[in-house]
Amino acid sequence: MVQQSILETIVQQIHYHQSRWSFRIQKKLPFNVFDRPSRICNEIPLPKQSKIDSHLLNALYDEIHITEGVKDVSERLCLIAAGLLDRPIFRPFSSRDTHVMHQIKQSSICSVTSAPKAVHVDENTAANDSTKYCKILFDAALQSGKGARSFKVVPILHELRDASHGANGPPDLSARAADSAIHLAVRPAVDVCVSKFKAFQATQSIVGFRQVVESFVQNITGGKIHLENRSCANIRRLLHSATMELREGNHVDIDAFLEEVASELSMLSVSENDEQKQI
Repeated sequence: MVQQSILETIVQQIHYHQSRWSFRIQKKLPFNVFDRPSRICNEIPLPKQSKIDSHLLNALYDEIHITEGVKDVSERLCLIAAGLLDRPIFRPFSSRDTHVMHQIKQSSICSVTSAPKAVHVDENTAANDSTKYCKILFDAALQSGKGARSFKVVPILHELRDASHGANGPPDLSARAADSAIHLAVRPAVDVCVSKFKAFQATQSIVGFRQVVESFVQNITGGKIHLENRSCANIRRLLHSATMELREGNHVDIDAFLEEVASELSMLSVSENDEQKQI
């Protein structure tokens, strides 16, 4: 379904630009004027009863790859940025191969500036989350691309540059440089990306968890007790332990935790009644 939607969007963009005069001018130019975010049309004026070009759709079908999972998506983007995905030879000094960095940077900017405005609070939260996810992925890709071409990060590039004639170097040395770039630049960038995703997701879980507990305490006590009260020290200790579990990515049984909180609150109520009787 995702693949089909992406394909149809690409085909619509292609047909839209092919119908414009600027496309005919582009074919006569030695450079590409369409490789800019501003060229993407968000609202394509499609004619009535328009049909998607099935031939173009089928031709593009095998070119669209769907990758799932933070690690796999990040690794693919980082390899693309480094010029190491499905490439016959590693060419870190090629200006043509480096152009992909510009495309990724533009994609990163678009993911932030072109984020849809939500009507409802839940939609706005989801939109913000999606923007942050994209930003983390593209930042990791840029880090990987820069690192793979850095002499400081990948020292073997000094040797490759001295032995290269133009953008291409000796195949054996290029292969060793590619392995070194993957080990020293790509994998660290992927690890950082995965860690950031886990931290971001953990933060969301912790915030939501604390809100549920706070609301539960308010409902049970009729708004008379807050977690910040001195009498809630034991509940805060329980909450801290649960928070640390969530931060480590572990599961916390919210129902069992709320039962513990209810037990602590009942003990507080008994203690308060005893104090009132003594008075």
